[in-house]
Amino acid sequence: QALDFSKHCRIPFGSYCETHDQPKPFNSMKPRTTPSIALRPTGNAQGTHKFFSLETGTLIKRNYWTEYPMPDSIIQKVNQYGKKAMQPDDTFTFANRNRTSYPWNEE
Repeated sequence: QALDFSKHCRIPFGSYCETHDQPKPFNSMKPRTTPSIALRPTGNAQGTHKFFSLETGTLIKRNYWTEYPMPDSIIQKVNQYGKKAMQPDDTFTFANRNRTSYPWNEE
């Protein structure tokens, strides 16, 4: 399957957005969006992307979202997740699903 820019490159990595949820039932008072950080496209035909949920700290997949400017409160929340994961303050490590760092990480 070929990449389609309009589906697979809709949002840059690390962008803050509110992902649109589809709660059931639809007429409840539950929130309909989740604050999230964009990670990457899943590669499917629908253009679904993976996001880091700032509410649960888990990976979520969504088709619809609204991108917003990054407020200071979200930066602080992401820093809290980094400290909780024992990440040093001045580094950002890229790793695979087994938590093995890639050799091209910046020094």
